[in-house]
Amino acid sequence: MANKNSKKYARALFNVVELNDIEGAISQLSLLKRATDKDREIMAAISSPLFNADEKVRAVEVIAGALKFSPDVTKYLKYVVSDGMAPLLSEIINKAVVINNEKKKKAKATVLSAVEISDDMRKRLKDSLGAMTSKDVDIEYVNDPSLLGGFIVKVGSTMYDSSLKGQLRLLKDELVKG
Repeated sequence: MANKNSKKYARALFNVVELNDIEGAISQLSLLKRATDKDREIMAAISSPLFNADEKVRAVEVIAGALKFSPDVTKYLKYVVSDGMAPLLSEIINKAVVINNEKKKKAKATVLSAVEISDDMRKRLKDSLGAMTSKDVDIEYVNDPSLLGGFIVKVGSTMYDSSLKGQLRLLKDELVKG
């Protein structure tokens, strides 16, 4: 149910905020999420059943003013809080990022490798992933010393494993099958 609600409220963000301003709105919401992670009292002020809806909305106004949120983001947060969805803020933000990437034909990828990847290889990877996904791919590179060689690429929920460790695992599976 949380997944369905977070998607619904992420879509609602796009109804309140202009598409050009959506990345700024997501940044503002992420700032609030970081603040609530550091100080649980902030989350309690906007989500606790001890406070009524009016008190929660007033808390949003104070928080949004202190963090200098745009009027659209403040309006959206009031909506989320008054509906009791503040605890889903992290999931809502994640879904909003996915929806925004889809709308802008962007994808996020993570490349795990045992060694630093050269600039030439980075360009080739970006071009290849762009061609495969038909999207502009933003790549995060992570060194993983546990890999013996090669690399692992994660794009969304899809994983491409060309690591030596992965190839050895496939070979083992084939040998076990007989």
